[in-house]
Amino acid sequence: MQGNDLRMDFELRQAREKLEREQRERMQRAKAKAESERRAKAEAARRREALEASHRERRLDAARAQEEVTTSTQLHAIPVREETCC
Repeated sequence: MQGNDLRMDFELRQAREKLEREQRERMQRAKAKAESERRAKAEAARRREALEASHRERRLDAARAQEEVTTSTQLHAIPVREETCC
């Protein structure tokens, strides 16, 4: 009877250790997945911010160019002489 008890204890311990090992592995995989997702979100945010900055810079450049054209046109416009009558 004692031999059976020892064998049962051994099997239970083996099963418990296997379960604990599997749980640790699952937790490690979940942690790694969460970290990977966090990095991906941070990278996506960084890229989105860079794209928005690029678009903002292009809009500012276009506005500056338009302002230069407007200013240049106003400075180089030929004044129209009004003719006086009589």
